[in-house]
Amino acid sequence: MPCGSCGGRKHAAAPPAANQTMAPQMSTQMSADNIVWVMLNDGNIGQHPIVGVITKTNYNPRAHGEKFKMILADARAMPHKYIIVDDPNAVPVMVTIADTPTMAEPPEPIKVAEFATWPKKAGRPKKVA
Repeated sequence: MPCGSCGGRKHAAAPPAANQTMAPQMSTQMSADNIVWVMLNDGNIGQHPIVGVITKTNYNPRAHGEKFKMILADARAMPHKYIIVDDPNAVPVMVTIADTPTMAEPPEPIKVAEFATWPKKAGRPKKVA
C-alpha cells in the first residue's frame, strides 16, 4: 500500500509479526499480584522515558514524583528510584469510632464565705538587720 505523504511513490512497511513465545511469560508478569503503584524518585527535571530494568517494559515518559503502575520485579530492582506506594485511586475505608468518653464534671467553685474562714498563711519572717 502506498504511503500518502510521499505521493504514492513509496510503500509502507508491514507491521512485524507478534512473537507468540512471549505470550505466556507476559501473562504471568501482568497478573494483579505483580502490578504495584510506584512513585518515581529520580530527581530529574521534566519528563523522560522510563524502561523497566528486569522486564524491559516501557512505562512511557514520566516526571519526578509522578505515580504510575509498574511490574513488581522492576520496582524491586531499583527501590531507591521507584518507591512503592498505596493505590491513589483507592476508596478510603470508613473507620467507626467507639463512643467518645465524656469529660468529668468540673469541681464546685469555692464560695466566698468558706474562703474567708480558712486560716491565714503564716508570712515569711522579716529580715533582721
